[in-house]
Amino acid sequence: LLAGYLVAYTGAAWEGCPDKPRITDPAAVVRAWRTPLGMWRAPNGECIGVSDGSAPFSAATADVERLIHEQNTRVVSIPRQVQPPYVTVVVLTMLSTASGVGKSLAAGRNEIAGAYVAQREYNESVLHTARPLLRLLVANTGGNSAWADLTARQIVELARTDPTVIAVTGLGQSRDTTKQAIKLLGEAGLPMVASTNSADALAETKLYFRVAPRNRRQAAVAAGYAKQALKARRAAVLVDPDDLYSANLAADFIASFTRTETGAPDPARSYERYEYHAARPAEVGRVMLDIVRTMCRAPTERRPDIIYYSGRSNEYPLLSEYLGGSDCRDWKGYTIMGGDDLTNLPTPPEATFPLRPKPLIYTTAAPPGSQLAARGPGRSAQFHAAFRQSFPRDEPNEHTVLAYDAVSVAIYAMGAAYQPYASQEVRRGDVLTELGKIDLKHPVHGASGTIKFNGGEPYDKAVFLLQLDESGAPRWIGTCGRIPSNPTDPDYCPPPE
Repeated sequence: LLAGYLVAYTGAAWEGCPDKPRITDPAAVVRAWRTPLGMWRAPNGECIGVSDGSAPFSAATADVERLIHEQNTRVVSIPRQVQPPYVTVVVLTMLSTASGVGKSLAAGRNEIAGAYVAQREYNESVLHTARPLLRLLVANTGGNSAWADLTARQIVELARTDPTVIAVTGLGQSRDTTKQAIKLLGEAGLPMVASTNSADALAETKLYFRVAPRNRRQAAVAAGYAKQALKARRAAVLVDPDDLYSANLAADFIASFTRTETGAPDPARSYERYEYHAARPAEVGRVMLDIVRTMCRAPTERRPDIIYYSGRSNEYPLLSEYLGGSDCRDWKGYTIMGGDDLTNLPTPPEATFPLRPKPLIYTTAAPPGSQLAARGPGRSAQFHAAFRQSFPRDEPNEHTVLAYDAVSVAIYAMGAAYQPYASQEVRRGDVLTELGKIDLKHPVHGASGTIKFNGGEPYDKAVFLLQLDESGAPRWIGTCGRIPSNPTDPDYCPPPE
């Protein structure tokens, strides 16, 4: 018994958040391990776990978590005689970071802000009706989704004792820990609607759906634009091989850039692959500088027309800074492109570093704020108005929009599964069935475009090309996929998939 208690304390000592249980208090240790709804401190100091918003995971997300808690308090206080029992959706995302890198926190804050807008909009529409209200729980994977699998285990334990939990949204970044989390949630029978996950082979379960176009489609759009709009012939591809998202996106871009429309090798296109390792912070700056010097000191005939950065927003400022250095001032003839993780760069709307010496073009799954409202797809104007009502000083980005759509899709499936005259309980299996019915013939119109699943993947989902100019403001420059303002795809777009 003593040995078991000491083992439990070893875990609780680093998981007890914000206060560690003392070794003289065995009951606190047991509670820390057996309470599905709660926070724990990870070895690196981050608070991880599941919360109803009453205790924020970080100062950067506290304002949004407070709004979620206020909404949840109203939901759970309404008697069953007035409204049917509520349902619960868990939003799994990054709400802390051990490194102090703000872009990871920006992603998590954007995620729960979009989820909150969907919660509030839905609850206000069904208040005092015969429809169940929605409670949101927020679950923290930690920076870089490092604790996604552990947090998923906690969600599984919560769902075992709380039948109101009908789905999990968000799912964090495309990383190996996220793959494990998806596996655990799927084995527990929990339907998932991912927001920004985009790695091609991320899930091996029929309970996983996502609203973001996968890397293969985003890379094909970027490569098509590079070849046809920019007339690029040589590419430098920067990749972090330790990062599932980056390695997959880089491979997809290379495959699309170096092949013709028929899939044959394109003799007119070539590339050089350069590796760096974000997980080695002591050396990543030096490695990035060496890469830039290699490119800009190369003979003119070998310099790339395109620098395709497949990494995360956290390390991009290094590339931008070094390209603006003295070694490269005479090198003008190139364009920088990247993937959807770079959406976090203009959060808040202005980038927090000089975008020099070139603008950045990147693919994303939704246009930014005001442009979204003006000529965006589907429910864009409705979403933007609802967002500004809750966050009048903020500007929604792609992550916010996709988080809103993911929760909205879960709400849609819940509404279709709810049978008030048969049972007031919404079952997860019925929610899963209704998610599967969202297909090419029965789409859902979201703020990011039309959502129609094909085996859990979004079919012909719109991919937007944005450009960050030197002021750091994103500008919408192109679209592949069907939205009202884009009835016909440009020539550089790949076929629908």
